[in-house]
Amino acid sequence: MCGIGGVLNFNIDNTVNIKLLHKISDHLKSRGPDGKGQWINKNIGFVHRRLAIIDPVSRSDQPMFDFEKTVVISFNGEIYNFKELKEELIQKNFKFNTNSDTEVIINLYKYYGENSFSKLRGMFAFSLYDMINKKLFLVRDPLGIKPLYYYEDNTSLIFASTFQSINSLSEIKKKINPISSVEFFLFGHLKQPNTINSHIKSINPGNYIEVNQSKLIKKKYLTLSNIFNTIENTSTNYKYKKINSIYEGIHNSIKAHLVSDVDIGIFLSSGIDSSSIASHLNNINQNNNISSFTLKLPDFVEEKNKEEIESISLSREYNFNHYVENVDFDFFSNNLNEYILSMDSPSIDGLNTWLISKKAKLTGKKVFVSGIGADEIADGYQTIKKINYLINFRKIYLSFLFENFFKFFSKFISFKKISKLKRIFDYSDNFVKAFYLIRCLNFPSNLSNFLDEDLIEDAVKRFDFFEKTLLNMKKIENKKLSLMYLEYKCYLQDQLLVDTDWASMSNSIEIRTPFVDKQLLKDVSNYIILNNRYLTKKNIFYSSGNLPISILKRKKSGFGIPLHIWLSKMGIKNSNFNTQNNWAKYIYKNKFNI
Repeated sequence: MCGIGGVLNFNIDNTVNIKLLHKISDHLKSRGPDGKGQWINKNIGFVHRRLAIIDPVSRSDQPMFDFEKTVVISFNGEIYNFKELKEELIQKNFKFNTNSDTEVIINLYKYYGENSFSKLRGMFAFSLYDMINKKLFLVRDPLGIKPLYYYEDNTSLIFASTFQSINSLSEIKKKINPISSVEFFLFGHLKQPNTINSHIKSINPGNYIEVNQSKLIKKKYLTLSNIFNTIENTSTNYKYKKINSIYEGIHNSIKAHLVSDVDIGIFLSSGIDSSSIASHLNNINQNNNISSFTLKLPDFVEEKNKEEIESISLSREYNFNHYVENVDFDFFSNNLNEYILSMDSPSIDGLNTWLISKKAKLTGKKVFVSGIGADEIADGYQTIKKINYLINFRKIYLSFLFENFFKFFSKFISFKKISKLKRIFDYSDNFVKAFYLIRCLNFPSNLSNFLDEDLIEDAVKRFDFFEKTLLNMKKIENKKLSLMYLEYKCYLQDQLLVDTDWASMSNSIEIRTPFVDKQLLKDVSNYIILNNRYLTKKNIFYSSGNLPISILKRKKSGFGIPLHIWLSKMGIKNSNFNTQNNWAKYIYKNKFNI
């Protein structure tokens, strides 16, 4: 895992400013403290910061070239099927100088061209320059695990792994993006490709940018809707009718995510997601060099801290090297400023991942596996079930008399407790609106509590979340997969994965997400189509027989932190708002300035 960046001047006679490259590189230091490199060729230049995990020796430093020095790459991420791809390329007479996955990407491109991108299984974002064809490619993985941002004006293209490494440059244009301000208070995060600077965008998952003779072309190679549609048209393998096939798929994904030349740890709670990974790790890795890591939160009630006790018990059963780190109010308050500075994309989430990553860094480990993504493939949040309830509720009871009676009755109920219930009729006439009702932080009518009216009016005119999402859903023919798309795209990709990247990498920690995997997503989609029903986590893991019954029966609690207690102690609290909105106001005040 690393940090990448670069500059392309559209005028070939305009040499890249080396000081500009150094500024980008310096801002990426936490993503790659093990080494740095740069490459400049007249009007184009790459920088790279390395967190050495695969082939962690100097021969695999980047930027990296092919043997003929016709292709150069700056790569961030991990390719989990690189060994299989390497064997395939050796059969085609390619030679290799390293044991890295980076070199495999180069040679794969040389053989397959742009079709090589879809063959990669992993998390990645990279810049690749083809010197023969004079083409620059900026590529992002299909599921959006690794970020890649870019800035474009009439003279140049600037790109990097983080928004802040571009936005910190004095050489670029800066303007607060009003849509992002509105998105932040509606969702608690930004919707890709938006950033707080109108001039900086992220490359969407499964997309790439090609720059050829100063012409910038945006292309798709494997988006989420592409994956679902491909499954719909080819779902004929009936082994996926059995739940055991999904358990096998999870096992294979976890095994693939263990490719590494350094030791790997696990963020371990007592929930099903991380516990199931621990079970698989125990079966796969017999060297007993796995470290497990759990946070202790003394400000939580006793019930929540049972997680610590159960995780210790599980780690002992699997003979893991277990760490328990204390995070209390003092640690939070002493590190709050650093956290805000580390936040690359404004979000009301991410604090939990940042805290555990900061503590995990003290162990000297670089790589940890996380259970992120399990809820999205098995409806762990019950979001899909809730959406269907809302749609059906509206169909059954929607009438002029009932609707108006309901709205009249709701006037006499506490706004805080029923603000979403009041809007059932406004936000349940389609799946996207119902999803928004469940997931939103605020409604458009509440925005005046946080933002100026002029900004709201300008942004709302251009706010197209509902139309765009509904359009993408309609491209997916299977209804069940289209609902799964909502949770995967609008929550996992836009918030959880974005937050996981900056929160971990700002602490020089790589987090791997075996539940967020291209092949596993295909396996799950096959099961849903062939059985015409969704997965549940308990179905998957009950059938395995590998987890303790106490964990399987444990009520879902999520990776929570006592934020409401901490904010109260700091005086960051307004009784007119709930904890999330108080936190959102604090973040907005400290992050929405450029």
